[in-house]
Amino acid sequence: MEKYSDLKLFFWLGTATMALLAVAVILLALFYQRRLYKLKKSETFLRMRAILNKEKEERARISSELHDTVIGNLVSISIYFGMLKNRLKDPEVLGVISEIDEELKDTKQLIRQITYNLMPPLLYNSGFIASVEDFLRKSSTRYGFVYELHHFGFIEFSKQSSYDVLLILREFITNSCVHGGSKNIKITLSTTKNHNIITYTDNGKKYDFYRKIQSSTGYGLKNILSRVENLNGNLHQRESATQNEFVMFVKDAD
Repeated sequence: MEKYSDLKLFFWLGTATMALLAVAVILLALFYQRRLYKLKKSETFLRMRAILNKEKEERARISSELHDTVIGNLVSISIYFGMLKNRLKDPEVLGVISEIDEELKDTKQLIRQITYNLMPPLLYNSGFIASVEDFLRKSSTRYGFVYELHHFGFIEFSKQSSYDVLLILREFITNSCVHGGSKNIKITLSTTKNHNIITYTDNGKKYDFYRKIQSSTGYGLKNILSRVENLNGNLHQRESATQNEFVMFVKDAD
């Protein structure tokens, strides 16, 4: 009887030990899985930050080359055509030269617009708020929506941060108009002790931002989230029955 009791005790001790080992293995696997997820997320974040920084450098380089080199060459060609017009007498040839000169002017204007979109000079000359208002004004003319822009005690971003936030708002506005059919857009800028707060609302087609990212094949919303993370900011979508509303918290400096 005593031997049976010892075997029974040994059996239960062995079972308990095996159960504890199994739990330990599961916990260890979960720990390493969580750690691997954090490492991958950190690696993805660092890679995305490097890509965004490289993108900014390339935008600045291309914008500079277009402005300093290409536009300069077009101006020289336009001057040359002006000299030709003063020397030629044939009306037909003069008409062709005039048409080419007009095409050159249109091309110069198009390149100026491209350089503006790549690296908006207004952002660095007049600041973040002026740049947002300028983009809203131009977009409202293009897409036919009404907008409101309010700012209360808003601290200007550093140049690096302001560039990223401006691109985020551009992406939101374009998405609202092209995919949501929005007719009213409102942006409110405010500040707390540690963050600038940007509230963005539109009355377009409602959507869940984070679900849309999972199912979308486009890069618009993904670029928004990547830029927010690059700024060490946070983006929240508020529940609303009538509109899309987003709140972004971003530090006022790099």
